[in-house]
Amino acid sequence: MPSDVKTKCFMLFVALWVLTGWICAVTGTAIAYDDCEFYCSDKYRNAWWSICFHFAVYLALIILAHGGALAAWKTTMMGFFVLIAAQMTQLADEGITATNLCYASDNNPYFALLSGYGSGSTCSDDVKNGMNVAAAGFIMLAMADYALIVHLGHRPVESARTIHDQVKSVDHYSPAPAAAPAASVGANVA
Repeated sequence: MPSDVKTKCFMLFVALWVLTGWICAVTGTAIAYDDCEFYCSDKYRNAWWSICFHFAVYLALIILAHGGALAAWKTTMMGFFVLIAAQMTQLADEGITATNLCYASDNNPYFALLSGYGSGSTCSDDVKNGMNVAAAGFIMLAMADYALIVHLGHRPVESARTIHDQVKSVDHYSPAPAAAPAASVGANVA
């Protein structure tokens, strides 16, 4: 399979994976935020901003790839993907932790008062389900980001060999060519 076809198949797979992750992240966050009362609404503000930033970085990737300028911006895009992968990993951890706190507050009302989840009552099933779905979406997005970091940082073997062969063909240690023998000084005198 040619390298170009492999790249297109990989990008199509990543695009579908990211789309599914976005749907899960946005839907889960919306469900949890909608059913959340005053005790947890501030916990989702970072998620909305991170999802929007994630979308903007992917939009920039699409524009650069379509315009043929991705090669010039590879390092910058890798930096952005490292940043959003870290954000998505943190949000996934926060979602899983929040779900665990909700389950713990269901079993211990005193813990609910200490943690801020449930405020003495239990977390609703919608909040728990929303956080689980959002965490799954964040995990999917982080996985896609890590895959793109590796893909953007990869340099094909053929190009590495070509560069090596070009450098090797230039012999930096060969002696300088010998100067042409000088004509005798008196040979041209008539």
